[in-house]
Amino acid sequence: MKNRNAFEDKSEKYKKELFDCLRKKRCFFFTGSGISIESGIAKVEDVLKHTCNKFLAGFDNDYSFVPQKMSRKDYICEGVQPELFYSILLECTEKERVLEMWNCLKRDHFTSSYCPQPNIIHYFIVAYSYFANIPIFTMNYDKMFEDACEKLNLPFCVCVNAPLNKSLQTQVVICKLHGNLKENSGNKVTQSDIGTTMSAISKKNIDWLEYIKKIMQTHDMCIWGYSGRDIDYFPFLREYANMKKRFFWTIGDPKKSEVDKLTEVNASSLPNVRKIIGYPSHMKNELIKVLSSFYKSNDIVQNILNLIMNNPVSTEAKEQFLKDIELSIDATDIYFDSDIFWMLLMKVTGQNKVLGNIIRALLERNKEEYNSLTDKEKFRLLDARIFFARERADFFTYRQIAKELKKKTNKSGLPDEEKRKYSEIAKVQYVSSLQMCVPSALTLKVPLLKKDTGYYF
Repeated sequence: MKNRNAFEDKSEKYKKELFDCLRKKRCFFFTGSGISIESGIAKVEDVLKHTCNKFLAGFDNDYSFVPQKMSRKDYICEGVQPELFYSILLECTEKERVLEMWNCLKRDHFTSSYCPQPNIIHYFIVAYSYFANIPIFTMNYDKMFEDACEKLNLPFCVCVNAPLNKSLQTQVVICKLHGNLKENSGNKVTQSDIGTTMSAISKKNIDWLEYIKKIMQTHDMCIWGYSGRDIDYFPFLREYANMKKRFFWTIGDPKKSEVDKLTEVNASSLPNVRKIIGYPSHMKNELIKVLSSFYKSNDIVQNILNLIMNNPVSTEAKEQFLKDIELSIDATDIYFDSDIFWMLLMKVTGQNKVLGNIIRALLERNKEEYNSLTDKEKFRLLDARIFFARERADFFTYRQIAKELKKKTNKSGLPDEEKRKYSEIAKVQYVSSLQMCVPSALTLKVPLLKKDTGYYF
């Protein structure tokens, strides 16, 4: 208890430091989806849940091959990085329509009964950033910052690429690090709009990272509504901590929320962090005082006070809206094997014990069930078997399956591009299986491969 009280005392001290930093305009904001929850905006978990309802309906009551005692659907919504989920779903379906649940964040899809409004945090951040002449960095796809600017009559621009050579004076600059959903595009959502796949977010965005680093040379960072679960920006924030700038990170209530507990763990990995207990919306009075201290801010402050009087959307209206979006998605020609999908998910999340069990179950299917798999699904199964054998250091099986993959690739009716892909995989894995049999202390070369394997070096 004594340690906890000391933690809370430090939190109050850091909160005062933050307000002082904001009054001096020496801080900039880095935000995540947590700041929009109070507005009634769908959470990532909501989007995942309804995507599962549409394309993986059986997962609601399927408890097979799950690492924890929960359904497959709950495991996805509670424990899987969204980019992993959508990467595999896109691979299995080859249809971008599986992304259409993200339409729930578009303003042009809102209805009279569901029309989320910016909250005090959105209004404060855009007003502060306008007066401080400093960009906002956000991971969010929603339009709450844009909406807040429009309601406060503040000029703004949205950047999906780092504005390295642009003049950004006298406007609010909203930097969308993971992309921006296009309005008035119907139900279409594309991979180029938003970073919903691992390939999209795992690429280092050097321009954005350099731009953030440049801002951190002169300003401290205030982190709100962000847990640090991503793999494309948080690792670099840890590196930038060496710049001796402060991170004011509001971590919520780690005692009551698993997400907040993870947020505290991630925040603790930054050497110059100021962890603040609670939520930004609980600081309303102090934030209004900060804005009031700025020159010519009275009209904006009064406008904000009037705007935040609006009632938030109800939970019932939000859930009905999400169901309507789900129903609007056309899934009539989307077919894939849900167990192959689950196998791939277990593979990329490192659940090797479960992976081995589901591979065995797929191989034990009767002939009719196995033949219902498409050629691509059968090759994905072969690839997973290679991966599993390698992880178990079963080099003989590893080598045999690699040869089987090569043989079946040559005989398959796959498109040429797919043939080249699996032929290359078979080649690399076969050579790897040989290299792994050579003691590491011996700098021996892999012997020339036999002609009947089809490989030449």
